[in-house]
Amino acid sequence: MSENQENQAVGEPQDELKDILGDETPQEGQQQAEEAQDDAEKPEEGQDDAEKPAAEEEQPKPKRKSLDARLQDLKTRTWEMREAERRAKEEADRLEKLKTEVNESKRPDPAQYDDDEKYHADVEAYYEKKAELKAQQEAKAAADRQTAQQQQQEALARWDVAKAKAMEQDENFEVSEFKVGKICRAYGNTALAQAITTSDIGTKLVTYLGKDLDEAERIAAMQPMAAARELGKLEAKLSRKPEKKFTRAPAPVESETSGRGAPKDVATMSQAEYNKRRNAGEI
Repeated sequence: MSENQENQAVGEPQDELKDILGDETPQEGQQQAEEAQDDAEKPEEGQDDAEKPAAEEEQPKPKRKSLDARLQDLKTRTWEMREAERRAKEEADRLEKLKTEVNESKRPDPAQYDDDEKYHADVEAYYEKKAELKAQQEAKAAADRQTAQQQQQEALARWDVAKAKAMEQDENFEVSEFKVGKICRAYGNTALAQAITTSDIGTKLVTYLGKDLDEAERIAAMQPMAAARELGKLEAKLSRKPEKKFTRAPAPVESETSGRGAPKDVATMSQAEYNKRRNAGEI
């Protein structure tokens, strides 16, 4: 393997992770831009104020996509994913049919032919069918790749919607996402990042791990199977409903009328119940 190939292989997980978890927080990105602008505006030694470069006009900040826009994008991605899955299934069905036909066919035996022209035509048809099988195998593989790509795009759009909802509740969510993503990138742990963003409580996982970076780093450093188990434990922990707290305070003192129960509509009483309550002076 050449040096360039090795660098590409090492860089692949990083490139994938850029699309899964936040690659840069707005706060840090803005700070870097401001620092770069300050450095550019600093005059060189001996430069007069009159020679200072004119300040560039402030560029407008890009607008965030609204939740409705993200939901529409998710709807589109989901439709594209379903279509890709449908086409992949069609290609798989064609492949299985061709496999059966090729397996059941045999190369023509010249001893069984009296007509050379017929024999050569059947041989040509036999090899054409095998070539068709190979082409169908390639078509199936391409459809599978397309399906995987669309599934990833749908998952990213679904995470984008979940992220937008989380940001409405927690203004620091993006910071937590960046910190967790940075740790995943440091360990090249694409599987962990994907598991977090595809979890039913992915935003809760990000918020929790963003506040406990030691725990995030401990999990990211594990092998994929071990990390998956730890993430499962954390999901169970965060999904657990809080236990009810019981008090040892004495029971409230009953009033004289507490045993009578709540008033009841006379129209819903039986005759026996009506007579009993009327005789007791409750009605």
